[in-house]
Amino acid sequence: MNPAEQLEFWREKQALIQNLLADVTKCLDLVNAERTQFARRNFVRALFAAVEGITWALKQTALMHHALGYVPLSPGEQAMLAEVSPDIDDKGQVTERQAHIALKHNVRFALQTFAKTEGLTFILSVSDDGWESFQKSIRIRDRLMHPKNANDLTVSDEETGILDRASGWWATQLGDLLKRVMSEGISKQRGAQFPRPAT
Repeated sequence: MNPAEQLEFWREKQALIQNLLADVTKCLDLVNAERTQFARRNFVRALFAAVEGITWALKQTALMHHALGYVPLSPGEQAMLAEVSPDIDDKGQVTERQAHIALKHNVRFALQTFAKTEGLTFILSVSDDGWESFQKSIRIRDRLMHPKNANDLTVSDEETGILDRASGWWATQLGDLLKRVMSEGISKQRGAQFPRPAT
């Protein structure tokens, strides 16, 4: 991948991340302004679209770093970054199928492996209320995405607090890692050209 292709890769990932985070911000503003169930449900959807989209972007970036020779990754790490799992079909041929990875494991793996490919050690903070709230928020999201009755669509005041703590925890973890990458990661050391944030 030449420098121009790398820059285009970064621009595409930046656009994805900025759009996802803009949706989260707008939905949170709506929650604070209206305090309706509609607003709360949309905040949950936007939050987890951002979590999953950014997790995917970090994994794709880690794969790019591996391809560029930053840090070698094991075949298992590469497969999990690409979210594929090897299988054997009826004819005895090796095939690939989509790997189903629990979100809490996927987030942890993506952040830590992305950091590894940047030459950094990153330990996700899981000993505080934020991690616990994040896991509870996943269950709230799952219930909203697969409702069995009308009550499943209700996001309580208590759950709104859980979601607030979870989103704050996640933003802090992600922000701390990205600051380190920009200041001391291998990309920075190799003179990678990061696109300027949109204004």
